[in-house]
Amino acid sequence: MNEMEELLVLFHQKVENQNVFGMKRVLYFFSLLLFMGLFSCDNITEEIHINKDGSGEYRIYSDMIPAMVQMGVMFAEMDTTLKDLDPAALEIVVKSKVMEDFPEEVDSVLVVKEEQIEKFKDDPLKYRLAQQMVSYMEGGKSKGYMNMGVRTPFRNTSELNTLNQMIQDESEESPQAGGPGSSSLLDNYDSDITYSYKKNTFSRSTIFKTKGEVDEKEIATASQMLGEAKLRTIVYLPPRVKSIKGDHLVSKDKEKAVFEYNLIDLLQGKVNTDFKIKWKK
Repeated sequence: MNEMEELLVLFHQKVENQNVFGMKRVLYFFSLLLFMGLFSCDNITEEIHINKDGSGEYRIYSDMIPAMVQMGVMFAEMDTTLKDLDPAALEIVVKSKVMEDFPEEVDSVLVVKEEQIEKFKDDPLKYRLAQQMVSYMEGGKSKGYMNMGVRTPFRNTSELNTLNQMIQDESEESPQAGGPGSSSLLDNYDSDITYSYKKNTFSRSTIFKTKGEVDEKEIATASQMLGEAKLRTIVYLPPRVKSIKGDHLVSKDKEKAVFEYNLIDLLQGKVNTDFKIKWKK
């Protein structure tokens, strides 16, 4: 057994003894992401399924595995006996250890408790949207990812606008929502997102607002945590699309349009997230 193999074995033994990746601890850690507190150190995906009548379904989710791997690597780097382990090898070992705790395949719905939505009881629309929300996990060892997110139907773009405001409010209220180093970004930057549907056109417009100044060190810390993480917006379309306009459009076909935005730039209001999609009658 060479020195590298000995270090890998040592790392496995240490995480076994400390139970760093036990499922109970994992689920507790990621319960912070439930009910719309969905920021992590990896990509976030939102899906908008839009029908010809303006109704549809909204989903937002993130793969929890990269955040868990990062957390595990941070634990390992604190151990001086592992200081000589190659960073790339360490990440591979941590990921393999993380994946051991998951079943081969997961597709489950997580119950949103009544006490989590009772604050909306005075607003019938928000209360109904909250009741319709479904928290879910999907993925598993065989797929190499574990998405955690929420989904909910909407009857029109007015409900979609209300839903997005609920998600933003919930993220701002959660102290863990932005993760280490990024909470000040959530506190100091805000955005008004408006979806509209008329004359066979589905569009989004966003107005970014700055509440105050953010320390450059805070931005640097957030940038280090988020890295090149992106928000991916996927719009699933009715048939016969005529045109798609919008910055950061990375792909399109007959069924969907995909936009990608750098997450740290997005949090600071530095990217244009507006789009306009037209289809034939």
